[in-house]
Amino acid sequence: MDFDAGSETPAREPTPSSVTKTTGPSDDPKTLDFAIEYHPHSGRAPKPPGEDSCKRKRPSPPKAEPWRPFFKTREDFLFSEVLMEVGMNKDLTERLIKVVRLCIEGKGSLTFSNYSDIRAAWERASLQLTAFNFHDISVPYDGAVRTFQIPHRPLWGWAVDLISDSQLAKYFEWDARKVFKHDGKDISRVYDEPWTADTFWNFQSRIPKGARPLCFILYADKSKLSSFGSEKAYPVIARCANLPTEIRNSNSGVGGGRIVGWLPDIPETAADSGKPEFVNFKRNVWHRAFHCIIDSIIDKSKAGCWLQCADGTQQHFFPGVIILSADYEEQCVMSLIRGIHGKMPCPICFVPDDQLADVSKTWPPRTTERMQQLIEEGKILNRSVDREHHFSKYGIRDVDNVFWRVGNSDPYRALSFDRLHSNNNGVFGHHLWKRFKGLFGDTQEGRAAATKFELQFGQAPRWRDLHHFSEVMKVDFTDGGKNEDISKVLVFAAHNLFSPEKNEEWWKLLLCLRSFSILDLFLSLGVHTEETILAGRSELEKFGTLIEDPRNKTTAKNWNFPKMHALVHSFDDIEAKGASRNYNTKPNEKMHGFLRKLYLNRTNFKNVASQILKHEHVALVGELIRGQIDELDVAIREQATNDDSDDIGDGALESTQRRHIGSSLEPPVRGGSSCQGRRSTFDAGAVILRSQQAPVTFEALEARRAQDRPFRNFRARLAAWLTVTMPLYRFSFAPDCTRVEFQADDKITEYRSMKVWYESMVDWQQYLDYLYCTPLFHGQARHDFVILKTTNGFIFAELLFIFTTSVAEHQFPICLVRPFDAAIQPRSKDIDLRLRRLRPKSSTEFFFAQSIVRGAPLIPTFDNMSGDHFVMDIVDHNGDLFDYYVGD
Repeated sequence: MDFDAGSETPAREPTPSSVTKTTGPSDDPKTLDFAIEYHPHSGRAPKPPGEDSCKRKRPSPPKAEPWRPFFKTREDFLFSEVLMEVGMNKDLTERLIKVVRLCIEGKGSLTFSNYSDIRAAWERASLQLTAFNFHDISVPYDGAVRTFQIPHRPLWGWAVDLISDSQLAKYFEWDARKVFKHDGKDISRVYDEPWTADTFWNFQSRIPKGARPLCFILYADKSKLSSFGSEKAYPVIARCANLPTEIRNSNSGVGGGRIVGWLPDIPETAADSGKPEFVNFKRNVWHRAFHCIIDSIIDKSKAGCWLQCADGTQQHFFPGVIILSADYEEQCVMSLIRGIHGKMPCPICFVPDDQLADVSKTWPPRTTERMQQLIEEGKILNRSVDREHHFSKYGIRDVDNVFWRVGNSDPYRALSFDRLHSNNNGVFGHHLWKRFKGLFGDTQEGRAAATKFELQFGQAPRWRDLHHFSEVMKVDFTDGGKNEDISKVLVFAAHNLFSPEKNEEWWKLLLCLRSFSILDLFLSLGVHTEETILAGRSELEKFGTLIEDPRNKTTAKNWNFPKMHALVHSFDDIEAKGASRNYNTKPNEKMHGFLRKLYLNRTNFKNVASQILKHEHVALVGELIRGQIDELDVAIREQATNDDSDDIGDGALESTQRRHIGSSLEPPVRGGSSCQGRRSTFDAGAVILRSQQAPVTFEALEARRAQDRPFRNFRARLAAWLTVTMPLYRFSFAPDCTRVEFQADDKITEYRSMKVWYESMVDWQQYLDYLYCTPLFHGQARHDFVILKTTNGFIFAELLFIFTTSVAEHQFPICLVRPFDAAIQPRSKDIDLRLRRLRPKSSTEFFFAQSIVRGAPLIPTFDNMSGDHFVMDIVDHNGDLFDYYVGD
């Protein structure tokens, strides 16, 4: 057969070529431009839409031998790095060195002779970064003075280490800015990183022109080190808000979170328990200890300090604490309020203790000035009973707050909504989820419904970063991530358990759960606009109304608790400090696992704080030298390839593992194969076919799948589809050829998985979906769902078969799918729960693989024989499915 390949650009688009962006439901996606307005004190001119604003000068060249003078050779460092990471003891280290030296036979230059050599090298290297100091504080209590030793890394010294690091220099953002998105019609402000939000902007407004805000994020919390909790850790972790999220929220690398202090855990005896004097004593110790950690920035926060950065520039810095990240209990300590039993139990505002369930009301905020005034008013009262009444009235304690001493900082504005503990483990995990399980009861009907729920929950699709549960009803999870995933699936698996008419209490709770999951999705977004914040506030109002419904306010459930009220401040925090990931406690909670490993593997279980902190400091030094070596290797490779570029643009900020998809890139319909190890892949631009199978003839395929209706007349249907479709892409037939024909012995190649790159229209970042179409995945068949772009808009479809075939010596990637766009009448229950029901067509269709926009998690509706599915619109952490597809 003859077939001439002309231009690859279609005359029109019956099935699309590759899609490089996830667009909205319109066939004409809007072009987005971004404008940046820098703070007036920065001295920087605004950047209009479309202007390339990310060019940076090449940083200074890396150090030639970053391991010196601490380690004699590069190999010495590499060897020590491995030993440090695996935690070998002295005897094993000595034995390993002997074996290595015997095997070297003159190759390399490992110079260590024993464990002492390695230890000495690390001690020399440790001097290049700010180390831990130990300071004693003395606090009186019950007629005696108690002394505590406070290990701390001076906060200013740690900041200077960051600013002086050449690896981080190009990533720092020193100036506040307002970013605006323009879609051709509307202009909307964008909030993501701290420097795009109001607190950073207001900070820079208060300091001299030309000065730069140096912004700290501080976290503190107690955790168990030993199995029975007899040994506890009480770390203070610092992060720099001037660094981007990917660096700042990491717990590895020099720019990630670092322990800067270790607070004392004061044991409570039976005699002390519940005594107001003892509680005040503990709070006093906490704030005195914290003073050791932040003391180095207090004077500089008011007068500023000039410092030379790694890029050679001199900057006038004003340090300040703009975010305090902590769970509710720790926030009470930071703000010095009386907590859940206080008359005003919110650390951020003066809400009365009987108004916590009403999320529609706002109350006067706590401020440093107002709190200082209240403390002074209480101290001048003569009688202790009057003082106690005064402090109790406002829910505060008679202790001075250490954060009052830091300039350009207000602890009550720095305290932030903690989505992990307030939402995932709090409102949902401890309240909504427990109440949901309690509604089944110990009746035959309830047990049958619980069993049905477990079975349906287990049929949730496997999706990247979504836990797959085989049993949820009988297990209590304390992991916030697992609670979050349960909340995302729950309504889809429970909507048909009871009749709304017969069990109104269950139905009202289901409405609450659906609203909560949507609200939590808004709070989780990594990038916000004025529209998403407005929509989020609207959903919060809806959730509050549902909770206030009398049928949800039973004697068995009281919604009047501080974590419920915390939602009132959630969207204010986004406008003030950016996306919730900037202050979520989740990155810091992960640090506790690292500390437990150090406790078990690196200490003798006595005086553990000093031992853990010493190893933590060595790990930091190792990461510094490792980063410098990596930087050196990159420079050497660039020099070898004669890369003399003067500028570093956006690409320098992206991972080299990330596949770039620009808005102008249109991968061709044809693709190419490449071999990676023992498996071949087929590269079709933004879509990469994987898990290649052995080629098979059409005759063999049709015989093997004879019982599968979608494969009947497979060869003839495929030929007919290509005959109609390919001319529309300007592939012209030869004069003596009018259609595509396949012979029975022609072959196709099946693929059973694919990677699809797409660009989110919510946060404009690139994401990768791993999709499967295989008869065996963890013991069962798996056919993922996708979104396809057609001339009539977007449709959902189920992958049935992925393959490549050859036409006129060109390979084409094609998918056989079952479209889920059959006409369907929405049900009132679906409308109330805001669920999108899809029904499959009985027929199947072919699409070029490049028509796939992205994957989509769909779950059966479990309520009919038509194969209906719901779109799991809240599973996506970037919100694309909810924002753009469910609403079209």
